[in-house]
Amino acid sequence: KAAIQFLKEFSAGRATFQPIPLMRPQSPSHELRQMLNQKGVVGLASDLVDCDPKHRPVIDSLLGRTVIVEELDTALALARTRGWSRMVTLDGELIHASGAVTGGAIHRQGTGLIQRKAELDQVIEELEALQTKLEQSQKWNQEQAKAEYEESRQTLITELANQQSEFDEARTWLMSLKHELTTTEASRDKLQAEYERLTKLDSTDLKPTDVAAIEANRDTLMRQLAAKSSDAESAQTRIREARQRAAEAAERHSEADRRLSAMTANAEQRHARLANINPERERLNTLIQEAKLDKEKRESEVAQTREKTIALQEERKKLATEAEQFTTQAEQAQKSAQSGSEILHQCEIKRARADSRRSTATERVLEEYGLTPEEAMAQSEDALIAPDAPAVVAKLRRDLKSMGDVNLGAIEAYERLTERHDELAHQTADIEEGITEIRSTIKELDDLTRVRFVETFEKLQTAFGEVFVKLLGGGEANISLTDPANILDSGVEIAVTIPGKKQQRLELLSGGERAMSAIAFLFSLLKVKPCPLVILDEVDAPLDGRNVERFISMMREFNDQTQFILITHNNVTIESADVFLGVTMQEPGCTTVIPFRVPSEAIRHNPEPDPNAQKANLSLA
Repeated sequence: KAAIQFLKEFSAGRATFQPIPLMRPQSPSHELRQMLNQKGVVGLASDLVDCDPKHRPVIDSLLGRTVIVEELDTALALARTRGWSRMVTLDGELIHASGAVTGGAIHRQGTGLIQRKAELDQVIEELEALQTKLEQSQKWNQEQAKAEYEESRQTLITELANQQSEFDEARTWLMSLKHELTTTEASRDKLQAEYERLTKLDSTDLKPTDVAAIEANRDTLMRQLAAKSSDAESAQTRIREARQRAAEAAERHSEADRRLSAMTANAEQRHARLANINPERERLNTLIQEAKLDKEKRESEVAQTREKTIALQEERKKLATEAEQFTTQAEQAQKSAQSGSEILHQCEIKRARADSRRSTATERVLEEYGLTPEEAMAQSEDALIAPDAPAVVAKLRRDLKSMGDVNLGAIEAYERLTERHDELAHQTADIEEGITEIRSTIKELDDLTRVRFVETFEKLQTAFGEVFVKLLGGGEANISLTDPANILDSGVEIAVTIPGKKQQRLELLSGGERAMSAIAFLFSLLKVKPCPLVILDEVDAPLDGRNVERFISMMREFNDQTQFILITHNNVTIESADVFLGVTMQEPGCTTVIPFRVPSEAIRHNPEPDPNAQKANLSLA
């Protein structure tokens, strides 16, 4: 409270505080625990942070729903799960619970995990470069380097001795000044006492005094005192400078000792490597001789292999020529076989056609004349057929077909169809009369619907503006019809002005702003047309803490006329409910509902909810 009051008084900005006594311990939900076991999930950010136990509730509040994953693909695959608020990859991409994804790179150097890793790699590279330089510097002459460091050390020792001498001189001067100051203060006290004694004496007892001489003596003493004080301050300044130079000299001395120790250790390591270099050189020479012998052996094998390769290539050319000849012969034989196959295929086709014609002729003779093929062949030798017999037969057949069959039931069918026609005509008249009545009813309903819709829409416009301003603490909201001339087929457009922003269409707002606008529209509908029961499914998921409190306050205002059942994972919303319905599945396929009603004492001592909240009209699943 004091810090917030300070920020208000001095207009020093805004800040968010996490008071430890107000923080509540949190635990991950069942879905979040299941997601932490998925492949590619590093863990919860709060579990990856070490802190004092008393600070753990604050860390859980800030990072308890932040999940660290290895890469962006894993985050996108788990984006449809629930129970988390943010997912962060090891490369720095950020996935919000609303579905938004943040990533990329900026020119500004950060201090995050990735930047620290890059800096670590850079430091390792610099360390390797320094190691290379150190190895190169080890080739220097050890005696010369040692002499240089010894000279530097002696110089530092001499400078330290000089600084110590100056320090001792300044300290002696300071002591003398302190002594003089003490003496001067004693004289001043003595003079003050004398002055008080003289002041108490009567004027008759006083002897004539040379006041001018006393004042001159006093001025002289004051000047001496001022000079001594100035000398004391100068001495203090010189002492501080001497102490600073002494400290710097001591630091340079310790640095010289450290560098000398490092060079000594490097010299010892270099001597050790020099002692081990001769056996290594002999081993390398042996390996070189063996490599030379192996090279000569390999060269002879390569020469032999090259000769064999040339012989094989010549043999391959001969075989390739023979293969081409055999290929040509095979192609010719294949062409001959293909020609024979085509001739055989044509013969089979002709045979099939002849068999088809023979079968057709046999069936025709059998159907038209009742003769088998053998009988027809026997009669064909003696039969005399007129020249125009085929034409006469065809004509007679056409005449028979044109006559058709005699329909003995045509009269009965005509009577039946006439009766059916009359019945359908009567039904058609009834249907047309019903259509006319329905159209009249539809027109009447459209007129009534149009009037009531306009009245309700006007009320909704007013209610939406009021609820939006109350829910968001300011701004402006408006709804309009897309086609006012055709009300029944028109759509509805929503335009809102968020506090501190310009007016925008609903689809141009952020996820939380769209959610608050939709909630305002929902409550405006309930205000115009109350409903006894409303079921809301995670409408507070994209809202932050302050907007969740506004949402809960708005629900409390409608608590007298509407019962709310809200499905949520938000801790603030859950804590404000009157009845909890926990739904869990401890075993696959077995759902368990665990109800809990907040005691009346807890409701009565809770300053946030409305007193009518004891009606238990707000339930959470």
